[in-house]
Amino acid sequence: MVGSSRTEFFIKDRYQRIEHGSFQIFYNWLKSLDEIRKHRISSRMLSITAETLVQRANLKKYPKHKIVHADLLLHYMAVLTAHRWPWFPRLYVYGDSAGKVDVLHRLKSRRHFQKAKALFGFTDENELKSMFETYKQPEGYRYDGSFESVPSLLAQINREEACSLP
Repeated sequence: MVGSSRTEFFIKDRYQRIEHGSFQIFYNWLKSLDEIRKHRISSRMLSITAETLVQRANLKKYPKHKIVHADLLLHYMAVLTAHRWPWFPRLYVYGDSAGKVDVLHRLKSRRHFQKAKALFGFTDENELKSMFETYKQPEGYRYDGSFESVPSLLAQINREEACSLP
């Protein structure tokens, strides 16, 4: 598959060296928060990083639900484009279980599919439809201590509805 997963991003690391990679270059696990601080303050939070991101998601243009959906979208993109490790959506527990990721919900429309297909590496509608046959949600993908798993992509869009509207 081809698509935005092959887009290269260039960023400076903490030593001002230029690094490059796919969107996954932006994924960082903060041991200082999610392990050391969590232990030090005896927190029962699933992730201090996720809690901090959600607390700071107070912009009108980017409210909490949009940031949660972006995190899930990056996870689905990583799984569908077979990255060596799927993006773990740290914010999934803050989402509305009935809420659909807007970009995915709109895949009912052929016109929207044409705009969004590169996100997932699809070239045509048949690839989207065959995805329903081959998609595998990583098993047991959840926080330790959480009853709630990461929502499956298949819960976001119904096969029969995919590209069913003009």
